[in-house]
Amino acid sequence: MAERTTKYFQKCDFCHKEFEISSNGLDSITLPGRYVNTDGYQRKQWIKADICPECKERLREYLAKAVDIREEAYYGLKIR
Repeated sequence: MAERTTKYFQKCDFCHKEFEISSNGLDSITLPGRYVNTDGYQRKQWIKADICPECKERLREYLAKAVDIREEAYYGLKIR
């Protein structure tokens, strides 16, 4: 009898393309956002999103215009 396999797919929250993934899934990031209630009241909220490698690189390039984020060997995370 042939072996049965299971494939997992997940959509990127940014580009909405579907990707075949391992059981771990796409990388998750947390972004600052807003919660808007039905009465128009807004409050700040952290939003979690799943992102594909291509969108992650585009986001990194976009953020590089405003913030320099890098991890340097022996020095750790540097945000300027």
